[in-house]
Amino acid sequence: MHYLGKCLACSEKIQSLPAGNTYCYLHQQIFDSLIAEYKAVFDVYGSTSWQDFLLKKLAETEVSGLDVNKVIDAELKKIKTK
Repeated sequence: MHYLGKCLACSEKIQSLPAGNTYCYLHQQIFDSLIAEYKAVFDVYGSTSWQDFLLKKLAETEVSGLDVNKVIDAELKKIKTK
């Protein structure tokens, strides 16, 4: 079986990756939800950065849950390496 990569959040081997996806199915769904929520927050407040949004979500650990935090951590690492 040929794998195309690993999920940035959980390191699960991924068989197929739609263009640009870097997460397994579960974490991609969470990432998509975070993006949708960020767009809604940005539409209201306008000046919130992706990093600030992620840090605020991370601070809400009890609300977010472990899988959400894994995606947030992966996204924050991507920001730091740019």
